Amino acid sequence: MTALEITKSVEQYESLILIMDDLDAQKLMAAWQLYRPAFTDRAVRKGETVDDLWEKLWESVEPIQYKKLSDDSGVPYATVCVLFRRLMNARLIYPDGTISPNAKKLLTTAVGGNIAGLVPSRWNKPPVSGKTAEPPKPAAAPAKAAKR
Repeated sequence: MTALEITKSVEQYESLILIMDDLDAQKLMAAWQLYRPAFTDRAVRKGETVDDLWEKLWESVEPIQYKKLSDDSGVPYATVCVLFRRLMNARLIYPDGTISPNAKKLLTTAVGGNIAGLVPSRWNKPPVSGKTAEPPKPAAAPAKAAKR
């Protein structure tokens, strides 16, 4: 396993409490998924802890463009700078531009709850395991009656 795979396998469900009622943190996590920074993953060395791996992975990430994250998320720059560190320390965001699976579920649920009244009920559920949602096909036109 690589360093990133190891760190992703050690998720703390309780960390979600830090973002459950924080819309700015949720927006920043959504923007982080669009950001996709350059970073260097590597093999795990004997004796390294998960904390060691986490630190080394973040050290390998290109300098974060907080202004871009602020623009993309709609969250004020100063807030992005503070929240980013909090999300990173809680291990809710990963150096490869992804977020923890449980954080992703929380975002999906939050978005689903906010748009539920705006879209037809058949579209309220997110796609299952990578499948894309497709709108329903129109019903076939009624058959014309035969002339006699």
